[in-house]
Amino acid sequence: MVIVDSAARRYFCIMVFLYVFTSILLLLSWPLLSNVILRLDTRLPQLTIDWKTIFTFNATCEQDTITLEIRTPLFHRTWSPASAPHRKPRKSKPKRKRHRRPATSRIIRVLKNCRIDVLDLALDTGDPVFNAWLYPLNYLPLPAQRTIRINFESDSYINLQISAKPWRLLAAWII
Repeated sequence: MVIVDSAARRYFCIMVFLYVFTSILLLLSWPLLSNVILRLDTRLPQLTIDWKTIFTFNATCEQDTITLEIRTPLFHRTWSPASAPHRKPRKSKPKRKRHRRPATSRIIRVLKNCRIDVLDLALDTGDPVFNAWLYPLNYLPLPAQRTIRINFESDSYINLQISAKPWRLLAAWII
């Protein structure tokens, strides 16, 4: 039989409490600490929002049909908004007018907290003179993974990847 004194038992209980408390705190704060990545590619017609380990949302367009897909660790659903049944419109109550100031400064603060990881832009305006005026943009000194191509070949697309931390976006929106 092992005899444990009260100081050792108290220390053990405190350590177990701290372990459980920090585990719960990390589980609750994980969604705010993980990355949110937005990918837009017009060559594939696809939009993806990927919140690491929480959910992934895909919107694709194939032959004039839009397909939406959402994936979570416990749930997966694919549907087309065009095939959804139409519901009867609800009677709405008259809304009170709210006097809000414009949220442009908030939106700008939120956008400043986003990081552009990939930018691949090809542009043809259809007007050769205007394309010639824009052509010097091809030689801008841009960081890696960012390119701008002004062309005369009727080739226009955008490939964009933006990442952000949700806690930074939330702090920028609140403050």
